[in-house]
Amino acid sequence: MNLTPKEIIQYLVELQISDDICNQCSSMLNEQRYEELYMVLRLLRQGFLEDLHESQRRLDHLDYLIYDVKKKK
Repeated sequence: MNLTPKEIIQYLVELQISDDICNQCSSMLNEQRYEELYMVLRLLRQGFLEDLHESQRRLDHLDYLIYDVKKKK
């Protein structure tokens, strides 16, 4: 599947990536700087993964609180 530059930017918008990053990515696409774009996308992925892990930790703590309160009933 080959996405057009417009489709790639649309994906980034849907992912709620900042306008600054979207503009940088658009520039990289227009200038065919695909290695740089790849690195930016990997960094974005890493950030998403860190957010996911933080959410999982928060959920684990909340589950523990729920368990503890239920046990006290």
